[in-house]
Amino acid sequence: MLPWIEMEGGNNMHIRRMAVLLALGLQLGAASAQAQATKADSGWVPLFNGKDFNNGFYVYSAGYINIAGQTNFKVDSGMIHAGGPYALLITTKEYAYYKIRVDYRFGPAVGGDGNAGMMILMDNQAAKTETSLRPRSIEINCQRANGYPWSLWSALNIGPLMATTVKGGTAQFQTKNDGGIAYTVEPAGNRTLESAYPNPELPVGKWNHGEASVYGDSGIFYLNGTLRTSSWHWSMNQGGKTARVASGGVGVQTEGFDIWYKNWEIQELDSATLLPIQARRGCTDPKSPKYDSHAVIADGSCAASSLAEETRTAPRFLSNAFRRHRLDGRRLPAFIRSSRTPHFRGG
Repeated sequence: MLPWIEMEGGNNMHIRRMAVLLALGLQLGAASAQAQATKADSGWVPLFNGKDFNNGFYVYSAGYINIAGQTNFKVDSGMIHAGGPYALLITTKEYAYYKIRVDYRFGPAVGGDGNAGMMILMDNQAAKTETSLRPRSIEINCQRANGYPWSLWSALNIGPLMATTVKGGTAQFQTKNDGGIAYTVEPAGNRTLESAYPNPELPVGKWNHGEASVYGDSGIFYLNGTLRTSSWHWSMNQGGKTARVASGGVGVQTEGFDIWYKNWEIQELDSATLLPIQARRGCTDPKSPKYDSHAVIADGSCAASSLAEETRTAPRFLSNAFRRHRLDGRRLPAFIRSSRTPHFRGG
């Protein structure tokens, strides 16, 4: 069970969302078995083209930096290579419902305190005028020291606020089922959310795989396939009122340590169904004559198959054989396909 949903189990909206996510998992799981389906068919899109940052990015470093004037991020063999002073490479597009993933590797000379991260929920509008460490955002920190890998950091004094559950007496995420108690991440104080679970980060020089599933104002975060943290009800205090925060730019970070990023990709989700927006749709039933081996999401086209009509046009004594042929993929017997059955119109 997804921990974020598990901890919000008393809320009908989250129960419904759980059902949708489970159904989606089954559907996408079946699609993954289709050998011909590709990553693009599943709706995953690269955020970086492997060549340059000319379109769709800006850099933030205590202020907005036009991409043409930045020197913190470089292209190295199709990867993003960073190592200069603190800076964030951010998309100009903001996202709300999506899955995002990236592989990162610190340089071999980096010691035990290497520091960098992936950014989400970045306030791109505020970035144009803000001069603080960073605007409203959440950093998914991959700092090696103090058990921080893939921990959550709210922007200092800005936010957002984040609800979660933690191991009693700590600021370490723990699911409610494991005994976690309610906790709020406060940007002006306890702005970090570590993990009570074993650290799955690989040694310096090895590639780590980080993932985040973001559902508007909540998210679940995994490192190397292992749950690290989860939080929800992302919000800000504005004029004495709590305002929900559900979208922002995404990015990667440098904090002065040699680091590479690759396979930085995003899968945008429909906010109502949580299905991948750009996934290929079609007939996913291998038994249907309209089967699309690249389709990931069923679009109802199997039901529009010509099978029923073709069966009706066949002579009655052939209809059963024809139906069997269509369902199990075998060729019809030679005598049925011969010219001695002139009334047969299927085949």
